[in-house]
Order: sequence, then structure tokens, then C-alpha cells
Amino acid sequence: MPELESLESQEVRDYWTDEARDFTPWVANEIRSEDESELENALGLELEVIKEEKSVGRYNVDILAEVVNDNRNVVIENQLNSSDHDHLGKSIAYASGVDADIIVWIAPRFYDEHRDAMQ
Repeated sequence: MPELESLESQEVRDYWTDEARDFTPWVANEIRSEDESELENALGLELEVIKEEKSVGRYNVDILAEVVNDNRNVVIENQLNSSDHDHLGKSIAYASGVDADIIVWIAPRFYDEHRDAMQ
């Protein structure tokens, strides 16, 4: 019988201290990897990074990607803190600004109101 391990909750800031300089490049590099990333696996999509910190008006979308087999644009917004109204609004504005079909919002914890809004 296999020996199973239990998952432990970890603080993301123990691994990445700065979202733009540390976490965003890590996510982008995971997508660029030859192996399927955990994000791609969870989404069931093969992605290609178009640009990190893509300018959309006065702000920058963390990662603009594309679904490989159908060219849909994907906005990937990430944060190292719990979900907030700022990132919710930016995600929607970015998606509109780059004509994205898919928004991926990565955060360690989501409040119900943000989860409901994204649904």
C-alpha cells in the first residue's frame, strides 16, 4: 500500500517576496518550460506567454498569454496577498484592453465576494 503524505499550507511570501520581480517571472517561466506547468494542467490548456508586464493603459497586466491551439488571449493576474477589489478591477480592465477570452487570477486566498464576482 502506498504511503501518502499530507499537504501543508505554506506562506507564499516565504518563497516570493515581490510579486512583479519574483512571482510573475516564476509563473511565466513555468509556462515556458518544456513540461506542462501546474497552471496549464489545472486549466486544461496549453499556454504560450506573449508578454510579461504588458502595458494596458496606465497599468501592466502581469502576464498576457495565448492558448496554443486556438489563439484565445489569456490575462494572468497574480498577487501574493488575499484577493482584493484592486486586482479584481484590474483583471477585468486588462481583459477588456487586450480582448482576452480568459482571466486567470492567482492568489493564496479568495474572499467570497471576489469569487462570486468572477463567476
